[in-house]
Amino acid sequence: MRAFHRISACISITLLMLLMPSSVCAEDAIPITDLKAAEQVLSKADHTWLGGDATEAVPQYETLLNGLPEEAEPFRATITMRLARARLASGDTTGFLAALKRLAGMDYVPEHHALAAEELKAVAAGKPHPGQERTPIPAIGKVQAILVVDGNARPGGDGTRKKPFAMLEAAVIAARAVREKGAKGAIEIVVAPGAYRHSRTLELTVADSGTPESPLIIRSDDPDNPAVLTGGTVLRRWTRVEDTAALSRIPEAARAAVRICNLSDHGVAGMGELVFGGFGSKRSKPKGNHRFTTLPVPELFHKGEPQTMARWPNEGMTRIPIDEAPETELDRYQRWGKETDLWLHGYWWREWADSYEKVASIEANGTIRLVPPTSGIFGMRMGWAVNALCELDRPGEWCLDVAQNRVFYWPPEGFDPEQAVLSTYNTAIRAQSCDYLQVRDISINYVRGDALVFDDCSDLLLAGVDIQDCSGLGIRIHGGKRHLAHSCRIDSMGRGGIDLWAGDWQKLEPGNSTVENCRISNLSRIDRTYTPAAVVEGMGLAIRHNSFIPRLPIWTRRRPEPMRLK
Repeated sequence: MRAFHRISACISITLLMLLMPSSVCAEDAIPITDLKAAEQVLSKADHTWLGGDATEAVPQYETLLNGLPEEAEPFRATITMRLARARLASGDTTGFLAALKRLAGMDYVPEHHALAAEELKAVAAGKPHPGQERTPIPAIGKVQAILVVDGNARPGGDGTRKKPFAMLEAAVIAARAVREKGAKGAIEIVVAPGAYRHSRTLELTVADSGTPESPLIIRSDDPDNPAVLTGGTVLRRWTRVEDTAALSRIPEAARAAVRICNLSDHGVAGMGELVFGGFGSKRSKPKGNHRFTTLPVPELFHKGEPQTMARWPNEGMTRIPIDEAPETELDRYQRWGKETDLWLHGYWWREWADSYEKVASIEANGTIRLVPPTSGIFGMRMGWAVNALCELDRPGEWCLDVAQNRVFYWPPEGFDPEQAVLSTYNTAIRAQSCDYLQVRDISINYVRGDALVFDDCSDLLLAGVDIQDCSGLGIRIHGGKRHLAHSCRIDSMGRGGIDLWAGDWQKLEPGNSTVENCRISNLSRIDRTYTPAAVVEGMGLAIRHNSFIPRLPIWTRRRPEPMRLK
């Protein structure tokens, strides 16, 4: 928020400066009779200060304030702040404080000036600049119980170091039992290094809520070798395509190279419906809710890099007619008619809002019909086809066959099946009305959807969480107060980074939530619009000292080690 206020202040000052004459002689006396004359006096004072003499500029600002014409009243706070800064620069601390007192006594003071005044007071008192302050990560205090989880442990453990739990869910149940006995300190669930594939989301409820003295903490045992919660399935077994019907749909030049993987052979019973969204899609907007819902889109990765769903055109966009016969590409559209899960992605309604539309059927004359609900206006719009087996024509492309639970893929050069991962399972941790929860030094990857979701959770701490290669948001926090996301890394996401909604500006209730020292990069891989690094709504929110990077070179990204899942 401070950054916004400073920008507003800069805009106000810049507008004044643009109206000022290019030069004013210091010895010229200008009678202050109207707005133009006031601008000239302000310009004269500014040039005096910029010339290196703040002390001489002070009386000029004073003169202007004492004789400010009525039409210049909206700028009184701006001029008073310049007077205060000039006094401080000239070493007159008493005069500086007097100027700020004058500012505080005005009927109306813009919020950015009020904040700037408080910051200047701190600096004048020899304190650190409030805008540069850092929030310390709260230390773990007294610990009541430690429950250990190790994926290599045998079932039936009791959560001790000698007999750890094999699954997080067991540790959560044990933590509830500890709390029921009246815990007097933190309850820690300590997760040993390794990859933990979650076939179900870890659900936390009000029953798992902590207290100020006894928070629930989920953390890695070794922060330098963090535990990895993954929604991915390693696809190790690939064979040549022998299905005659499928082969006939694959482009002839690709038939010998394309491989097929049966997901049932890898413990995946079914992927469920393939559903895409996008900002302009009605599928992404629940009725009565202005927020947007992440749809669980599966993705295929090889060596940590997202692969491309078979598409046309291979690059960029083209004009695709909808609900009308095409003038060209009739053969192509007729081939599309044999696809079972074909989607069109593009800008159908507005050129600044993308959406995915599912193809219901394609008529003999090439007319495309869509499955409702649709985004609206169509005709000849810009877009491309997605998940089309008949367009799988280059290395790195893949296609999902939902009905038969299989994946088609043209492996790239240097293909390693041990590093082919399909994001199969949804959100790693979801908490509802769970207060005083901490998640520390945990890695999360290959989630099909949002990685972490917190609804109506207060006093939440996320520290050192590392999220990569998920198809939705990194972190979603809706409701509750006093959240702190500190030193987290979110990279390679299908949608955005952090969605934070806390506090109520209409009721003037602050959320007192902070996102600090986080690095968020490589976003919008699936949904292309309205997916920023951080979207915040509410009141009393601080987003500071973060690094938001649109695209990060691959060699600067620390990739996870290949998963070795049993």
